[in-house]
Amino acid sequence: ASFPNMFRDPENKDNIVAKRGALFMVDLVEYLEGLGHEVVHVKTDSVKVVVPDWITEEELFDQVAWFGKDYGYDFEHEATYERFCLVNDAVYVCRNDGEWSATGAQFQHPVVFKSLFTDEEMEFKDYVEVKQVAKGVMYLRSEETGHDQFVGRFGAFVPVIGGRQLLRIDGEKESAVTGTKGHLWELDELAVNSDTFDIDMSYFQKLVDEGRATIEKFGSYAEFTRP
Repeated sequence: ASFPNMFRDPENKDNIVAKRGALFMVDLVEYLEGLGHEVVHVKTDSVKVVVPDWITEEELFDQVAWFGKDYGYDFEHEATYERFCLVNDAVYVCRNDGEWSATGAQFQHPVVFKSLFTDEEMEFKDYVEVKQVAKGVMYLRSEETGHDQFVGRFGAFVPVIGGRQLLRIDGEKESAVTGTKGHLWELDELAVNSDTFDIDMSYFQKLVDEGRATIEKFGSYAEFTRP
């Protein structure tokens, strides 16, 4: 933070505003663990803690809130999760009051989320994959004619049977756009209005299988998703 503030010392580049918040969260985690709590996840301004058998949910929150007030911070209770699976530092899926939610691209993908957790009916938009490239441009190439259709650096596509290869061309370098290899594609506005394209469900089944396998690394998927 370049603006003047009580935590900024121009002669100490490491002494910045965000450092106070980070150090506070470290203090908070050590305080909770010192009380015998299991801290599951901590971020810039939030903490997730297992509710133990020996105190109530309200008492646990009061402990967190009391510690925060000593530093001038006010905490709010956001949710108590019935199910929670933390995949890595930032990605997790959880259920609160019977409603599933996900943080992170893997489980937020609508086909994965609906297939694994909510059993909602799929819509066409759920099958649309947005792709972009930082270098070069994208083309759709017909395997039959070899004709290339220019797309640009950004586009929305659907994997379909009998579609076209989605390629990134950067000068003389040519490769499949990340995540598209082994499948054929069509622009979403063409696929949605056509009766000639069938969606390539094998692409989405692989995403669903990978999502289930990720959950299974930490426990039973069936147990995790039981009513």
